Amino acid sequence: MGALPAAARLCVLCAVLAAAACAAPALRAGPGVPWCAVALLAAVCAVCERLPRRTLTLPVLLAGAFLLPPAAAGLVAIPGALVGRVEQRPAWIRRLWHAAQLSLASCAASHVFALAAPAMATDAGLSPLAPADFPAALPPALAAALVLSLVAAALDGAVRVAAERRRP
Repeated sequence: MGALPAAARLCVLCAVLAAAACAAPALRAGPGVPWCAVALLAAVCAVCERLPRRTLTLPVLLAGAFLLPPAAAGLVAIPGALVGRVEQRPAWIRRLWHAAQLSLASCAASHVFALAAPAMATDAGLSPLAPADFPAALPPALAAALVLSLVAAALDGAVRVAAERRRP
């Protein structure tokens, strides 16, 4: 593959800046963020990204979306995407893209879950869910999973259109 087209580089840059803006509130919140949970989920996500098939990454990102505030949920994907395997070059820009894409999708999913299940989502995150909460948590969880998938797919489509110089 030759050099990445300017439109694709611009798409990646915009996604990286948007992901940084989405995650910034977590960094400013400091002790208000459950950093141990963020670190644990990020570590599990990093392990999942190194597996031959990345089939476990999305469930980890969804757990972050359900358990963490949106900005913190956006941070979960970043370490794993940055250390994940990349088959095509340029690897560094593909890693940045993957990190931004998954960070934005996770943040969006967490926002949807917080809006759809306000009693279950707290500003501090990690609100305990009782077994009785399960039926009520299912629709917000499904909505969040759908948003995570749609955002990731839309971003993937946008960068492919830009990189391959094709019509949408």
